[in-house]
Amino acid sequence: MIGSMRRQSTSVAQLFPKRVSRHAKLISLNRYHFEYKPSVSPLSSHQLHQHNERCSGSVPCSNCVRRRVECTFEQQKPKQIWINQDESGKKVVTRVSAVTCKSQSPRLDLNPTGDQIYYLSHYFETFLRRNSCNTKTDIFTDVIGLMKDQASGTFLHDAVLSLGAMQAVKLNASEGIDPSKTYNLAVHYYSKSVLGLRNALEKFDQEPSARHRILWTTHLLGLFELMTDATGEGWIQHLVHGTSKALVAAGPTSCQSGHGLRFFTEIRIFEVCRAIIFNEPTFLAKADWRCLIREMRAKEQGNADLLDELLDIIVSCSTLRVRAKDLIYYSDADDVNLPKHLDEAFDVAQEGFRLRQALIDWEAKGVPSKQLTAENTSGSFSSLTKAFFAATSIYLSGVFDYEIPYWQDMGIVAPNLSEEEIQMHVINILTHTNSVLYNSSISPLLVLFPLRVAGARSWQGWQQDCIMQNLLVVERTFPVAAAFRADLMGVWARMSPPI
Repeated sequence: MIGSMRRQSTSVAQLFPKRVSRHAKLISLNRYHFEYKPSVSPLSSHQLHQHNERCSGSVPCSNCVRRRVECTFEQQKPKQIWINQDESGKKVVTRVSAVTCKSQSPRLDLNPTGDQIYYLSHYFETFLRRNSCNTKTDIFTDVIGLMKDQASGTFLHDAVLSLGAMQAVKLNASEGIDPSKTYNLAVHYYSKSVLGLRNALEKFDQEPSARHRILWTTHLLGLFELMTDATGEGWIQHLVHGTSKALVAAGPTSCQSGHGLRFFTEIRIFEVCRAIIFNEPTFLAKADWRCLIREMRAKEQGNADLLDELLDIIVSCSTLRVRAKDLIYYSDADDVNLPKHLDEAFDVAQEGFRLRQALIDWEAKGVPSKQLTAENTSGSFSSLTKAFFAATSIYLSGVFDYEIPYWQDMGIVAPNLSEEEIQMHVINILTHTNSVLYNSSISPLLVLFPLRVAGARSWQGWQQDCIMQNLLVVERTFPVAAAFRADLMGVWARMSPPI
């Protein structure tokens, strides 16, 4: 994320340097490369180093019981599945040797009953009701339908139960389950889902019917990580190397209808937010995926909502930031290459003005009555849309603001906003994110992007207090918000008021 007004500001991405930099490298090396290595344990690396204890050898292991984690004698190395696309476009699957699961490791004595499984499914549905991401999909119906086919394993069902158990932990619920065992149940089903998913990935090319179950499982496991891991590392692992890479490997044609279309509609906003928060490329910017989105919009025959259209602009803004960063910090601007460098700089600025006009045109459309009607039952998506618009407007200005001397030295006019306009957008973000968090069933995860952008431009104490309070609300369910709070506290400590 573009940080404070100073160029040396800390971004959210810099909080996870080892994991994120490795992921970014994989993305740049080969856009058709799919390496997914989910860890059996949902614990973050920080937690593992903090405990630094092995199983005691007893059954159940006393150390693991005390730490409230799944008991395994040996941490297995994750399996790797590489899916590459050759020049002809044909997908080639190569298996990398990996350690297979040995005999069953000692487990905590859980043995959930049928009633407990029923209640865990109920809590999963509760999680979905409290974490709506769009008005067009019914996750519960799709996932339950896919769970019925368990020929390739129960990994999707296990992911559902793990998320349901973790939701029960967050609610401190006792109906139908034993609160003292709920966390262990969550870890148990998470680990079981990952093991089953590994086996399914080995048969990725042999069982295409399992594709949608694999996709949904990677998404649900990523959400589980966001509910348990304050670093965000686990979510990045599942989304970048799981969901996104699997979608790229399957191709946009797999998302044109049915389960594929509905899954893509659900996951798209998460990929958009990931790209803009970490200032990284996204497959959504590729021509074939943009074509898919245009086809989807055409089929809706005027029923497309404004947030859907805004996501396209956000992807373009994120892509522009990557171009600008590469131009300023990585391109060769010596005397020989100066004309080419100037041309690229003018192209970047011109694209910035085009996107600024796209935002103006988008705002002029207003919120259609159909969307307002839909919100009566699905939450205040107009508030989320307005918060995203304000954040994107500031973000686009930031593409140029933070290196403004560069553009001035080049004699290039930048499409940046005045400080008054930026502060107006900050106030709108604070207003609309409050509405989303306190008056809707929209997932709190979706306000992280606008709150981070607003935080980078908040000079006054009351603004910063409001942002901290909203992030604490998100943190109740998703500890990853703590990383955003820490990042902003650093930004504010280094911040100098605008001139």
